[in-house]
Amino acid sequence: MKMKKNSKVMIKILKLILKCTPFLFIFSVVLNLFHGLSYGFITLTEQHFFDSVSMYFKDQSAIRLIVTLILFALAYISSEILNALSNFIVEVVIDKTTGRLDRTIHNKINKISAVKFEDSNNLDFINKAVEGKNNAVVFASLFANLIVFYVPYFIFMFVYLLRVSVFLPLTLIFVFIPVVLTQYMKMNEHINLEEATAPIRRKVAYYDECLTGKENYKETRHLGAVPFFLNKYDNSLKQLHNKITETTKKINNFELKVSLITVAGYVMIVGMLIYLLIKSDISIGAFAAVFASVRTMFSMMEEMIKYHIGNMASEMGNISNFINFMEIDEVKDNDREVGKCDIHLKNVSFSYPSSSKNVLQNIDLDILHGEKIAIIGENGSGKTTLAKIILGIYEPGKGQIIYGNKNDFCDHVGCNKNSSISYVSQNYKRYKMTLKENVCLSNVYDSAENKDEQILKICNEVDLDFKQSDLMRNLSTEFGGQDLSGGQWQRVAIARGLYRNSDLIVLDEPTAAIDPVEETYIYTKFKQIISGLTGVLITHRLGATKIVDKIVVLKEGSIIGIGSHNELMKTCKYYSDLYKEQKRWYM
Repeated sequence: MKMKKNSKVMIKILKLILKCTPFLFIFSVVLNLFHGLSYGFITLTEQHFFDSVSMYFKDQSAIRLIVTLILFALAYISSEILNALSNFIVEVVIDKTTGRLDRTIHNKINKISAVKFEDSNNLDFINKAVEGKNNAVVFASLFANLIVFYVPYFIFMFVYLLRVSVFLPLTLIFVFIPVVLTQYMKMNEHINLEEATAPIRRKVAYYDECLTGKENYKETRHLGAVPFFLNKYDNSLKQLHNKITETTKKINNFELKVSLITVAGYVMIVGMLIYLLIKSDISIGAFAAVFASVRTMFSMMEEMIKYHIGNMASEMGNISNFINFMEIDEVKDNDREVGKCDIHLKNVSFSYPSSSKNVLQNIDLDILHGEKIAIIGENGSGKTTLAKIILGIYEPGKGQIIYGNKNDFCDHVGCNKNSSISYVSQNYKRYKMTLKENVCLSNVYDSAENKDEQILKICNEVDLDFKQSDLMRNLSTEFGGQDLSGGQWQRVAIARGLYRNSDLIVLDEPTAAIDPVEETYIYTKFKQIISGLTGVLITHRLGATKIVDKIVVLKEGSIIGIGSHNELMKTCKYYSDLYKEQKRWYM
């Protein structure tokens, strides 16, 4: 069953590689075919050359000797040329295909459900798939070599040895079997090792990032936590090495036992050649050619099975993960103009894959076109999750999301494809690119002639004082630029969301890094900017409630109040208490 599964993986990966570089891949296959056969012709011409040398001492036939010598030399030269050319083409194929597979897996990641990234098991799976992608091209090259280089050569040699003696090919088969069994055992062990070490490798990478990554090392050092993370890193690395060592020992012990059988087979072949020569059943040329070729065959056999098949076996687990990852379900694209219609949530509940507890529970909410609403609540109340449900980033586990007519049911919106939605996350990204690129990322295909003027206008609207000369400034010290403050970066993120020119805009804690005075200024301008659009504000600061039409109050994943500020002050004690508590700190 496992062998059948591995065969399917091989076929799928070859199809994928062939699709990436069809001409070059086929050309490399043809070159390897002739390269493999060239070693067989070397053996054949070698026999004729040694036979002609022995005949020369009998009949003094110099012409035959010279011709066979030339053919023998040409076989060697042709083999070397084919070797160099095939190696060059394979390198080109690997380079080109690796780049195209990178693009393939990036597109795939962009199409899978965002909620999968909330499950640690899925993160391990994605991590293993990326590792598999890195090895898939080399795997395909090795597999192609195995089929078109080694197989034709050994078939050629099998027929040649059969003509010399019927017993010689049988001896080679006797040597092949134990080596094949060894590599099959290694394949299974490496697959099991990959499954066991994936979460440990992720921990090692994470602790390393905490110690060396730019985003983490300053705080790590300031807290004096370097020894703590070093201990975590060392322990995880030790776990990883222990599992690898355990598997390696098991494989090496098995290989040692099998290698003794292989050596015995080699001795049998040499002994049989000497016996046949003594009985005059083979010529001196055949003896010399077969004796030389036996060494070559064993060398190739070891190379093919121990290294090529061995490497393929060790990477099979990773590559299987890559293939499985490429076949997982993708989110459905939906290019509806969501922002131009009402949005209705009916009895929506949601839980994350790693938890059985609902983060959202029986949510009923209507968002009218052009309406401005604020979703408020304490940390952990489900505000951000609700925003992602509205946007279609997450699919509800229960209930319905209806866009437009209440009878026009749509279970999911492909937000990555929907140009009418804009989202500013509280965990916005500080892209290490120019200011212009940072803002334009929300609408990269915008071809407006006055793009620079639009960017500067939006930056000014969110209180960013930039000039035309600042647009091409890199916002990162790592690439010769200048970094911004936290408040400035948050304004850049808001400008990025506004530049998308959406019909529905969702802002998740858009003023978290801005002081209350500037917050009031930003909100006032924001209300003017999104006039006529549907706006959703996710915030724990209640200053935003003054600019919206409706406030949604969340507590422990449930809506406990909907209405205006004045209405909620009278009808929702939870909201009233939150407002009074915040007011006390600002008065």
